[in-house]
Amino acid sequence: MSAVTASLGINSFTSGTVTKVSTSAKVTTKVLTDYSGAFSAAAIFDPLYEATVEGSGTYPSIALGVISTNIPSTISGGSILCDSYTQTEKNDEFQSWKYTIKGFPSAS
Repeated sequence: MSAVTASLGINSFTSGTVTKVSTSAKVTTKVLTDYSGAFSAAAIFDPLYEATVEGSGTYPSIALGVISTNIPSTISGGSILCDSYTQTEKNDEFQSWKYTIKGFPSAS
């Protein structure tokens, strides 16, 4: 039996001191039923990607609103917005930062 090689580390960024990346994908669904309450049809629309990026050291140059840099490689297309950015300083730790983004691939 051969061993399975797991991909370790952060692969959606190629530079910086990113310590954690969390991404998720969502869609809105609509399910229709017929007159008897049985399943009739379903559709998905409005895809949404969300990500939280955390790191330490030098703060990345990022602004709230529409962004085109510092985006995980797993999110692309449409409009990508940064809606939260936090910087933290402690006297016994490196500076740390965290930001959240939302990607709307259907938007222009």
